[in-house]
Amino acid sequence: IATAMGDYKIGDKIEIDNQEYIICGFVNDFGRFWPKGEKHSKEKISPVNAFISESKANELFSVDFGVLEQIVIKSQPHVLNGIKDTERLFSNNKSSTDTVYKIPNSFRVLMYIVSILIIITILMLGKNKLTYRLKNYYLLGIEKSDIKFILLFEMIFITFTSVVLGAILSFVATYICLSLVLTEISIISIFKFSLSKNLILILSMCVGFTIIFVVFSNSVVKKLTLDSDNNIKTYKVTNKRISLFRFDLIKNLKILAAITVLISLSCSFIIYGVTYKNYFSEEIESKPGFVENDYDFQFVSTVPPPVPIGTDPETGEQLVPIFFTDNYDKLGAGEDFLNYINSVDGITKVISYRENHNMNILAKSDKIDDYFDGIDTVMDGSYNMQQTLNINDLDKYMKSFGYEDDDLILSSEIIGYMPEQIEYLKKFIVDGEINIDKLISGEEIILRVPAYKFVQTDFGSMVLTGVSPADYTDTEAENLSMYKVGDEITLSGILTEEFINGAVIDKDLSSFYRRDVKVKIGAIIRNFDDVLYTSKIGAAAVSVITVNDALDKLNIPALYSVMNIYTDIEADNAIIADELEIEGLSLPYMTFENWSSDVRNYKIYNLLVAIFAITLVVILAVVAFILFLSQFYIKTNLSLPVYSLYRINGLSFNSLLISCFAQVIITYFIGVICSVPITIYLLKKSMKILNLQYYLSVKTYILIALFVFLILIISLIPSIILLGKRKNNILMDNV
Repeated sequence: IATAMGDYKIGDKIEIDNQEYIICGFVNDFGRFWPKGEKHSKEKISPVNAFISESKANELFSVDFGVLEQIVIKSQPHVLNGIKDTERLFSNNKSSTDTVYKIPNSFRVLMYIVSILIIITILMLGKNKLTYRLKNYYLLGIEKSDIKFILLFEMIFITFTSVVLGAILSFVATYICLSLVLTEISIISIFKFSLSKNLILILSMCVGFTIIFVVFSNSVVKKLTLDSDNNIKTYKVTNKRISLFRFDLIKNLKILAAITVLISLSCSFIIYGVTYKNYFSEEIESKPGFVENDYDFQFVSTVPPPVPIGTDPETGEQLVPIFFTDNYDKLGAGEDFLNYINSVDGITKVISYRENHNMNILAKSDKIDDYFDGIDTVMDGSYNMQQTLNINDLDKYMKSFGYEDDDLILSSEIIGYMPEQIEYLKKFIVDGEINIDKLISGEEIILRVPAYKFVQTDFGSMVLTGVSPADYTDTEAENLSMYKVGDEITLSGILTEEFINGAVIDKDLSSFYRRDVKVKIGAIIRNFDDVLYTSKIGAAAVSVITVNDALDKLNIPALYSVMNIYTDIEADNAIIADELEIEGLSLPYMTFENWSSDVRNYKIYNLLVAIFAITLVVILAVVAFILFLSQFYIKTNLSLPVYSLYRINGLSFNSLLISCFAQVIITYFIGVICSVPITIYLLKKSMKILNLQYYLSVKTYILIALFVFLILIISLIPSIILLGKRKNNILMDNV
């Protein structure tokens, strides 16, 4: 990339988007790329990472400039890198503290449809009482046109009164909700009210409700009649034995079909709401420490550049290294610094890792299996130790440190985690089990051997073979077979107390020593699921996992290479950052990173997403309940004459209830089965529009289906109460 850009020097001129700039400095690492803004996406503008002063930013960007998110990168003074005398801390400070979550327009449409359905359901529930009242008007001699006017006047008056009250209450409720929630995380309440959007929404709802009321009024008034005989149902005489279940099912088939459709849609829409909420809030809600950047501050080890290989002072010839190494076990913080961080006011938790990249597994060459044989992508019955361990002179390396001819050193790393993180790994164990006490004592370790399979990439002129992560159950996957749970393995490392980084030449050999440690395998992980974060560049073939304290028991040197710091909601992160920056100067090879501003905004955004998604799910659940209740109540009312006839002929009340419940169970299972393809289609289409990938677990689907069943059962209560009231007064239904 640097070559393609050209060989620029400080003072050179460079043109970006027809604007000429003078280069005044270079940054070799700025943490992350900033995302494109709305203007970038719409006008297809390529993003440019330009670092400017705060005063220049204030000059260029006004407060009203809302097209892009304004970001100022400020370097903190007096925070120096331990390797080079340069400023190293970059923290993002947004020019505006606003974090606004915009509800997608598709959900506005969905809420509009839901509102219409609620109104229709309420009208249907009160239709019988309304018809009875209007018949009285008709009996008193009032014309149908006047009755229609009275009905429309009532409904339209209620509509406009409700819209005004609803708009005011929703505005106040939203403001109070956000104020309370955001105050809890020490953020000024953010509330932006769009008059135009809300006015359009309110007017469209008024129009929709008015149309429904006109249609409903015409329908009700049209059916008014003085002849009650027109409403009497007749049934055919039959000599066959009639089944209540079958008869009731046939007579109410349309209603049962409608309930089945409602069950399918309820499952699908509630699952959609839950999926939406889970996707956009999973980063913050994931297990702390297992997702990058969910912490407020971080100290992380940085590997210094290797020392250049010199020449022989006597002959002037270029020196040839025997092997290459790093001192990663020395690039971090000790126990004293960890204790200090834990003592700082406002810090609630510190998740720390310890790593040693110089300890490898010692094996015999005749025991090599296909897993290690294929790590170098060549299945030749051997393991390329020289390539994977960066050894130039393998013979001298082996003899210098007392290795035998048939010894094989397998590329690995040893990582220490905190006990609670180890506990989280239990669900990924394939063989064996995790025993924390044995890990702490140094008796056992966890072996992580990710399965892989070979892949070929065609570059036109040549085809290269590589390895790619695979599920360990895949028939084509390569899995480790050399070791099993309970086996004893030897960890062997070439260590030094000196700070020798990079090439190791002859004169350096005396500074290195060999250390062997024997441990037992307590558990094995064979996949990449939730691989914990480490700082190692490149992947070792095998990871040896234990707890932090066990490294001391095993006498394996390793400082805390990564320290993720979490603060209390009420803490002043600016004060904590200043203190950590100063204390961090004592760690020459650790970089302090301030993510508190990012994390705060992520949390606010995810909180707003959660509020919206939960509201959506609650509304959908309430709508499902109202629709189920109305349909069952209507069905029960229509079936009362039939139920009365059966009761007169000796049918027990319990049999009647069993028949009703049987129909509910049948419609439920049919609805849930039908919801599967609907849900899959809905998620695929919506996630494709958002350019996202998200997979719904079977467990979540089952839980939501059970939740819908619970709503279904509760919605039956009014119908059961209605039947219970008529239990001992069965003749009244036929009078």
